[in-house]
Amino acid sequence: MRLLLISGFLLISCTFVSAQNDRLYAGIFPELGVNVPLSSKLKFTAKIESQNGLFRNDATHNKDWSYYHNQTDLQSFLEFKLTTRIKTAIGYQYRIEDGDNSHRSIQQLTWLNQFRIFRLGSRLRADQKFSPSISPEYRLRYRASTDIPLQGDKLDDGEKYFLLSNEVIYALQEGESSIENRVVVGMGHFFNRTKKLELSFDYRTDPYFPDIDRHRLWCKISFYWNLKGFTK
Repeated sequence: MRLLLISGFLLISCTFVSAQNDRLYAGIFPELGVNVPLSSKLKFTAKIESQNGLFRNDATHNKDWSYYHNQTDLQSFLEFKLTTRIKTAIGYQYRIEDGDNSHRSIQQLTWLNQFRIFRLGSRLRADQKFSPSISPEYRLRYRASTDIPLQGDKLDDGEKYFLLSNEVIYALQEGESSIENRVVVGMGHFFNRTKKLELSFDYRTDPYFPDIDRHRLWCKISFYWNLKGFTK
């Protein structure tokens, strides 16, 4: 927990310092995911996540501390295990937000490298967003993530772990390109093979073309339930 507090303090401090003259948004980001095995190789995942803002500083909000609903995503995935370390999946997302709600189709490939005291996961994802009021948006994303047990070389029931990830997202819409970066740092509690809880800070910057002018910092609270059991 001390590591999480230190990491969170540094991340929050850097966010507010670097975003003094840029758009800045911050809030709470709860997330719930449920995995249901359909066979030895096939798995269905349902997820709901909601971004609830508490702070805004932009052209229309001057350091405004007030609650607002940013968006809620309903996601579903069908995952197929190619090998013990490689998986592929297709998914669909329905987003509830101000204005028109949107639909997103998702395709992804994930693979895992196991080391002695940690594992490195990679995810390559493509998605396509469709909305009645705006042009389609196409994105290509790569995320590298790791979790490290804080007690011993492997994760046992009731133990905690450190998590870290970085994701780079390239987007194309109406011929215009943009890049977004997402850094997540946090702590997790592994209750048992079916349940785990994570508390993390999710820091997002964009668009990078021509310069970064938007910063978003979310405090994420994530609960995952796997009916068969997670891989330790």
